[in-house]
Amino acid sequence: MSETIINTLITPAIFTFILSLVYFFLYKEEGQRYLILWSVAWFINALIYVFHFIAQLDNSLLWEVLRRFSVNIFVVFFILGSLNFCGKKSKNTLIFISALITLWYLAGLYLEFNFILLHAPINIVVGISFILTAIIYLTLPEAKQIGKTITAGSLFIIGINNSLLPFFVAVWMIPQAYIFPVTTVAKLGLTVGILLLYFERNKSNLNITQASYKVLAENTPDIIFRYNLHPNQQLEYINPAFTKATGYSCQELLSNPSLLMNILHPDYHHLVKELLTLQSDSGETLDFVAYHKNGQEVYFESHIVPQYRSGGQLISIEGIIRDVTQRKLMEKEIMALEEKQKKQTEMALCTAEDRFSKAFYNSPYPMAIISKDFTNVDVNYSFEESTGYHYIDLVSSDKLKEIFKDDKLNFKKLIEYGNRIRNLQFEFLNKSGENRTGLLSSEEIVFDGRQSILLVINDITDLKRMENEMSRLDRLNLIGQMAAGIGHEVRNPMTTVRGLLQILGNNKQYSELKERFDLMISELDRANLIITQFLSLSKNIPEELQPDSLNKILDNLQPLLQADALTQGKNIKFELEEMPNIDVNSNGIHQLILNLVRNGLEAMQKGGTVTIKTFIDGDEVVLSVKDEGSGIDSYILDKLGTPFLTTKEEGTGLGLATCYSIAERHNARVDVDSSPAGAVFSVRFKMVY
Repeated sequence: MSETIINTLITPAIFTFILSLVYFFLYKEEGQRYLILWSVAWFINALIYVFHFIAQLDNSLLWEVLRRFSVNIFVVFFILGSLNFCGKKSKNTLIFISALITLWYLAGLYLEFNFILLHAPINIVVGISFILTAIIYLTLPEAKQIGKTITAGSLFIIGINNSLLPFFVAVWMIPQAYIFPVTTVAKLGLTVGILLLYFERNKSNLNITQASYKVLAENTPDIIFRYNLHPNQQLEYINPAFTKATGYSCQELLSNPSLLMNILHPDYHHLVKELLTLQSDSGETLDFVAYHKNGQEVYFESHIVPQYRSGGQLISIEGIIRDVTQRKLMEKEIMALEEKQKKQTEMALCTAEDRFSKAFYNSPYPMAIISKDFTNVDVNYSFEESTGYHYIDLVSSDKLKEIFKDDKLNFKKLIEYGNRIRNLQFEFLNKSGENRTGLLSSEEIVFDGRQSILLVINDITDLKRMENEMSRLDRLNLIGQMAAGIGHEVRNPMTTVRGLLQILGNNKQYSELKERFDLMISELDRANLIITQFLSLSKNIPEELQPDSLNKILDNLQPLLQADALTQGKNIKFELEEMPNIDVNSNGIHQLILNLVRNGLEAMQKGGTVTIKTFIDGDEVVLSVKDEGSGIDSYILDKLGTPFLTTKEEGTGLGLATCYSIAERHNARVDVDSSPAGAVFSVRFKMVY
């Protein structure tokens, strides 16, 4: 191997490879993009020399093609790194030109261009690219003159050398052994120049950073200090915030180190000794108190960071000290305020608990508090009154489930899962077995430290009864208005028709049609009866009432009632107690008793007995009619008194409606109690005093 090849190829290859490693190391330290681009570029440049060396030995076209491709890639990566270093944006034009000259080279090889035509365009483009890059380096404003001059000069030499290389070799016949050293020297100069620029920039950035930190340290409200421990113990630096915090100037402290112990509160002198002997933890936050020049106590919070040499020797202590006097005073005020608020809260809580207790136990609404595990049950007085149970009886969850047995109300899940409900209508059972209707609301609360459910019941049983009564009265009023409007107008022509039918029935000419005439007359009489009952319902004005005895009225009706019962093979039983007179209209009461007794007789089988009672219940006089029928279906009970509601095949449905209307005009009410053993209708009149 000749010395020329070693000097022109092997040595530059080793040099550029080492240069690539240097840039890669810098990239690992700094992380700058241009460093990795330069590292790749110089690595490819080392490959160029390797390919050229192999081509010299092998004389194969493949290695020459690889060398040419590597040159193009080297140029692209180097220029991209330079643009990134100079803060210029890279454009796709560079890659496009590189691809174009690569295609030119491939086409030249295929078409067998001569040496000048094949290499000159490519080398000129590459040379111009280096020259333009040199101009960019010359325009760097922040770089020093020596660094950018060496870099730009080297790039100019490389650019010109590359542009004229084909002519040096093919025209002027200059051996490459003379040309390569020039390029190598230029690349060495380029390396030196770029490294100078790189380190000049880092130094400039460091100076800027130091200046920024100095401005920050001089103007920060926190005290920043550095205390040297090696080789001599002394306070090296403290910023002006010290003066504002303590009233002493920085120069006073720097010139008189013993002033530090005078400023520091005696209780905290041990901190200084611990820090100087490194008995405190590294990076520890310390609180201490010092004296201001005016004698006032000042509170500080410090963060201390020890600085070590690479061998582990402690050389200095740096730290930041913050004046937290206002915060400490505020904390004391907050603590005092919290203590005051705590006492107020406790008082308010006691007051709230007392108010809640009074509101709970004295509420007119039934209320209960039940823990989710059913171990704690408490109810108010209204709940006891409404259900009939004492709160001691309700400790058992089974008793509660018995009260809240409504199927649509899953009581167990309601308590366990705390479902929030509002005004859910449900049925509940009181101790006497009476079904009552309520609106249930629930809320999850914490009571006696337990998760519990607050139940509030609005008992609307009486309201529902009143609504049903109002609905029935509205229906009666409607029927009464209809009866008043059409009753009289219909009866007059019916009377005329009935008279004509009687005349025709008595006429011998129509004797064969007499049965039909009689049927028509009976139907007219039936219609007249319905109209009469209509007119009875239409009497909205109070009837003329006179004091009379119910027992006397029943005595007068007894023969008629007994005759009706005997005709049907049934019995009537009277149980009359002595009672005072009440204000009644005897005709209306006659009709009411007849309707109730006849309904009872029709509801029984043969041999049954209707029992008629009179008795006093509190301030009411009660007329009771009881039959031994099969009772009234539950779906009909709520509709009793509705006109035309009947279960009889030939009934008009106006009998009970008339009874309710008569009772209303006497300021009385009708109660119904039904069971499979029969039904009891009780008419309750107010006693007159």
